Amino acid sequence: MNLFLFVSKVLSRRTQLRALRLEQVAVDLIGFSRTLASRDMKVKVSKCLGNLVEMKVLGDATIFRGSPGNYFVRMTRGSYFAERPKLAAVLPATESPLFGPLVSLGFEEDAASRLIRKYPQRMLAEWLDITQAAAERFGASFFKKSPMAYLVDSVRHAATGTRTAPDWWLELRKGEDRRDAMSRESEDVFARIRSELFGGEPLPTRESKKYSGFSRPADVLSKSSSE
Repeated sequence: MNLFLFVSKVLSRRTQLRALRLEQVAVDLIGFSRTLASRDMKVKVSKCLGNLVEMKVLGDATIFRGSPGNYFVRMTRGSYFAERPKLAAVLPATESPLFGPLVSLGFEEDAASRLIRKYPQRMLAEWLDITQAAAERFGASFFKKSPMAYLVDSVRHAATGTRTAPDWWLELRKGEDRRDAMSRESEDVFARIRSELFGGEPLPTRESKKYSGFSRPADVLSKSSSE
């Protein structure tokens, strides 16, 4: 479940995700066909989001319309991230959100279950994500034996503290964080400008002080009208 791996990676570091385009979630993260109509995408994505809400991986998930024909998904972190050490100890391995992705990678069900019981979920999830990213980024030639062998070897060494995430993966995550930060800043600036143009109390944003030296759009419009 690529969507689970994605939200696990991102929501382990923040409480909510910036709004993502519905098509990005449906096609890039879940794997649905790009030819699906928006109505069908909403239904299918809603079902997947609902499953993650039931598992408490997500606290809330909303699909909303931005402009006509454009839909977005907003997700917030669930209690799973605080409770998962307890859940891992009592839930069967087959009910772990990592079970499906491990089997899809090529592991037999028994082997997938052993990995889930043996290693911390967060560590296993990270290296599963790294393995999948390596396959997509570099192809089969990246692996000396197989993706499964790479994953097993990596988590075994990571568990003893003798292996850390590769540099290319850390750079990839930094790039994602930068894009996410830029998007949040853009939303803040847009919210402030919209409030100043159309009235109402401006929303508190991280950009308020940063842009305090600039002429406000509302002041510019007011000055133009009076001249």
